[in-house]
Amino acid sequence: MSIICIEGPPFSGKTTLSLELADRYGAYIIPASSFRDRSEDAWQDYIDEQKRWKLAIDKSRLHALVVLDGDLYAPLVYARLRHRQHHLEQLLLHFRAAFLENRLGMPDHYVYHDASFELLQRRYPGGSSLQKTVPAEAHRRFYTDFLNSLPIRMYHTKAGREEAAARDITRHLTAVPPRRYDVSFFQKIEHLLHRS
Repeated sequence: MSIICIEGPPFSGKTTLSLELADRYGAYIIPASSFRDRSEDAWQDYIDEQKRWKLAIDKSRLHALVVLDGDLYAPLVYARLRHRQHHLEQLLLHFRAAFLENRLGMPDHYVYHDASFELLQRRYPGGSSLQKTVPAEAHRRFYTDFLNSLPIRMYHTKAGREEAAARDITRHLTAVPPRRYDVSFFQKIEHLLHRS
């Protein structure tokens, strides 16, 4: 059935929202991978995200709702936001090949779970060093531009309101014709990643 992705800045409560969807609505949760953010680990990032996508496809045959806790393409986004061009180029080669071979695809819906800078700062273990580590505003801008350019339904939710957000998400989920392997989606990702 439906595969949704919950994305947002680190420490915004994506996992909390995912668990709310599992507890209240029986969603199957696929945990975020812990991508490495280093060029030498690009291959493992690629393997991890392929495994998550395969699991999402398999579980969507058995569950009405499958939730990806974190975007499959987050390693690409973070390489771009942290100005790791060499790492980004390595990842793009792997991810492009996987997408063209249907080993990666696009979720049916995206949820952008946002939080204020103050809340993120309180939740982040490093406290005041948050902005150096997590470019939250750039992250928000990238995903807003990306998701506004796609014909995929996007929902915005706020941290601290996970129960209400889960209810709203399930109430507004609509059946969409599957376009999970539409190559134009990946081309839009590439275009945004190469924009200055």
